[in-house]
Amino acid sequence: MLTCPVCFNSTARVLRQDSVHQGNFFMVCGCCGHGYCSKPFADQPDTPETLNQNAFYGPEGAPLSEYGQLLANTHKPSADYFCKRFRNYSSGKAFLEIGCGPGTFLKYASQHTDFLLHGNEISPKASQYTREILKIPVTDKAFTKELYLPQTFDMVFLSHVIEHIPDVQTLVRDIHAICNPGAIVGIACPNHHSLTAGLKRRIFYPLRKTAEYGHLHWPLHLHGFSPSSLQWLMKQAGFSPVEVATWSRVQRVYPQSLLSADSILLPVFIAEYLLGRGNLITAFFRKHG
Repeated sequence: MLTCPVCFNSTARVLRQDSVHQGNFFMVCGCCGHGYCSKPFADQPDTPETLNQNAFYGPEGAPLSEYGQLLANTHKPSADYFCKRFRNYSSGKAFLEIGCGPGTFLKYASQHTDFLLHGNEISPKASQYTREILKIPVTDKAFTKELYLPQTFDMVFLSHVIEHIPDVQTLVRDIHAICNPGAIVGIACPNHHSLTAGLKRRIFYPLRKTAEYGHLHWPLHLHGFSPSSLQWLMKQAGFSPVEVATWSRVQRVYPQSLLSADSILLPVFIAEYLLGRGNLITAFFRKHG
């Protein structure tokens, strides 16, 4: 994977060899600045099982593991932020969340909006939980445009999904196909160009204090988006940026609260906020036409 998966430019350079997975290199595109893993996704036979989150949930889909419980906790300031943005930018009501997990955001949206909600989630357990307990319809297959009729949705939301997808070009083209003209797509994903990610690359990863090289971690995080590379990807697929921002952990809307152990990095989080290089990208795009 020497060609950039976002802009297809071949001027990529190797940042570092993966110290855990043989044959993987952490790359950066010399054109759009996108970070990515060089090792093909198919080289990990059980990756789909690893990513489908079944281990996070019990037999009925209720959160089981510590991470599953984290997924099920609603961070109200960030959920409210996304609901308000979708209401402001879209006049429609048909809403799809891709990678909805146990329906955490969908549950909040059902209580605070009049959207016609639908979810897509690869984990059968989480999908069942959302359908039967929350009473929100969910498709429990990996997202493709074939699952839905063309031009069905007015709003599409992906939170911490796009960085996991091998073929992001096909993903955004399929999203374009199911969107109505003028539809809004909201995306939240890690910012590979944040100051926090830079610390991981330069200090924490070499010292083996983290498994993430910035925000790259094969086979889980295959992509390291920056605000510019995310916009590049979406523009190619027929979307125009409406709002692109980054969040720092010192901001109330950041979906993870500051812990006492984070105090040593507080100056970094403040600098991220002041410089606009926060650790999380939040972006909204509108479909042309």
